[in-house]
Amino acid sequence: MLNGGDSLDRGVTDYRKQGLPWTSNEVDRDGPVVESENAAPILERAFIKFDATRASSEGSKAWTMVSEGNNEGAEAIVTHYAPELVLAKEAAQFPRADFHKDWDLGPEILFPETMSLRSLERLLSVRAVMEARRGEVAASISDLKDAWALSRLGGQEPILISLLVQVSSRGTILSAAEQAVSSYRNQPPALSSLKALLAKMTDEPNFERAVRGEAYMGLVVLRNGPIFRSRLMRNSDTDSKVPVLDPRTLRRNGSPTGIIERFTGGKLLKSYVQLDNIALKDAGNYSQLDADLEAFDHELSKDNSLTAYYRNLLLPVYSHIGQVILEDNARRVT
Repeated sequence: MLNGGDSLDRGVTDYRKQGLPWTSNEVDRDGPVVESENAAPILERAFIKFDATRASSEGSKAWTMVSEGNNEGAEAIVTHYAPELVLAKEAAQFPRADFHKDWDLGPEILFPETMSLRSLERLLSVRAVMEARRGEVAASISDLKDAWALSRLGGQEPILISLLVQVSSRGTILSAAEQAVSSYRNQPPALSSLKALLAKMTDEPNFERAVRGEAYMGLVVLRNGPIFRSRLMRNSDTDSKVPVLDPRTLRRNGSPTGIIERFTGGKLLKSYVQLDNIALKDAGNYSQLDADLEAFDHELSKDNSLTAYYRNLLLPVYSHIGQVILEDNARRVT
């Protein structure tokens, strides 16, 4: 029963043969970041006095204001965050950002920087629109360039949520560029400068990178099934306070050993191998990526067997990512 058609042992073999991460230092294919090239410490300084929830709300409000032509209201919000934007622009000059996550914490890893980065990118986009309307071409292009760079840095976290936030940020930045185009409609030199910037904004969200992080999250849960199942049960009990997870209790290497994990884990690892194959095969072909992910989700939806327990619990929905990336690319070209 434990080593039948969905054998965990075979799943582990295929997972490792695929080159998916087996230990936490393999999650990021690019390897460790040289600290002299790491933007994260500067961004963390920007976040010190940064209420992420409030900044997100005010950033959205400023974006709505500037899109409706209310420059004065948007200006007041952007000015409030001027010190943080100075640090954001400094961080944007760095090639990488690593917030040093402990990937063996699995589903208990927090990503507070994701919302804060998204707010900084939106605020820079708002300011870029206002600068374009004032004819401050160089300043506007600088803010658009740095907002794009921040979205790239945020997208380097090898996990799906970071990719989705990166895609969302790109949409806002391109909307700001469209509003700048409107402001420059009678200024050919300004349009040429903006066109030159857009020609450099060609880096793409990396779906295969996100799959690697998601795969390791699944492996961590399988390795530490009794711990995470116990914590899930305590979370569901509103009268029970769940203690902070002690990282020293986690298994960080080796094959899963729990009975439930051996019974259901093979199917989960097989799914990550399938996803990685799709990501590698369809790299750059976003229409095909969406078609293959839709077929993958459809296949999963038909399986309600007991052996699909962990897979159904852990795998997010991946479809339609390619369509959004395609739409962003079309907007940039247009």
